[in-house]
Amino acid sequence: MNQKVLIILGLIVVAMAALVALLSMDGTTEEEPTLLLPGLKQKLTDIDRVEIETASGSVTLTARDGDWLVDQKDNYRAKRKELSEMVSELASAKLEEKKTSRSENYPRLGVSSLDEEDSEATRVAFHAGEQVFTVLLGNSSQGRDGRFARIENQVWLTDEVSIEKDAAGWLEPVIIDVDAEEIARVELGTLVFERGEEGDFEFLQLPDDRELKYPSITNEPARALTTVRLEDVARHDPERWEGANQAKFFTKDQTQVSVQAIQRGEGNWLHFNVGESNVEESSVESESTRFASDLSAWDYRVSSYIYDDFVKSLDDLLAEEEEETEVE
Repeated sequence: MNQKVLIILGLIVVAMAALVALLSMDGTTEEEPTLLLPGLKQKLTDIDRVEIETASGSVTLTARDGDWLVDQKDNYRAKRKELSEMVSELASAKLEEKKTSRSENYPRLGVSSLDEEDSEATRVAFHAGEQVFTVLLGNSSQGRDGRFARIENQVWLTDEVSIEKDAAGWLEPVIIDVDAEEIARVELGTLVFERGEEGDFEFLQLPDDRELKYPSITNEPARALTTVRLEDVARHDPERWEGANQAKFFTKDQTQVSVQAIQRGEGNWLHFNVGESNVEESSVESESTRFASDLSAWDYRVSSYIYDDFVKSLDDLLAEEEEETEVE
């Protein structure tokens, strides 16, 4: 009899241990973080369109012919690295903490619907074939790292993620990048700079009675094509360039880069043409020289700092004249 009781008690203990283990496993599963956009990780290679929408405007990035383009900027090239990082961040973002489902709290968290006045939310949608992954992102949390996100009516705290909301901010910024060491000759309007045998540039139009601001200033024009960045872009319009300043750069391999520079309103604009008698524009590329194949198809708005490199005058090169003092 005692032996049967012991056996029964033993079975009860085993059953209780199994139940505790099962409940423990269930609790672990419930505590595992839930992704903000479940399934997006598995569809990353299928994404062909990304939409970023705010109350004041929208940006659409579209995959086409192996590249990513900004629809609102005449299909100019988009920043691939930044796009990849944004998609990866959102695909890995987790629901960290459940917040509120009360609509009166939405404005404070920045997750009001986009059709509401003064909405600060950002709607992001990833299109992967027939499937669309959408989330409404709000403000960054002030109390802890993270950003508020609204899924249907529920607001969550999720991982922090940076979203570029301006179409111009998605443009691939580098227009042209030519190493100064590749430049053999520069013509800025009527000013000519020729690389000498010692490697430095010579400026042969220096007036006899004037001096340069400093000797190395003649080397600066050769750096004008190094990592030129845009602020905005538009399809090339020939009418925009009437009366433009002209500049020419000749590389050691006889490639010629012609540049037009003009100010329109408050904007500084540049237009580039690359050519050589036996080198096609689309094929001109080396380790230290890089040209986009469609360079001449675009007009580029740039900062005044970059623009000034293409419109230098003689006075920009010369030291100030010393004032003659009267001798009593």
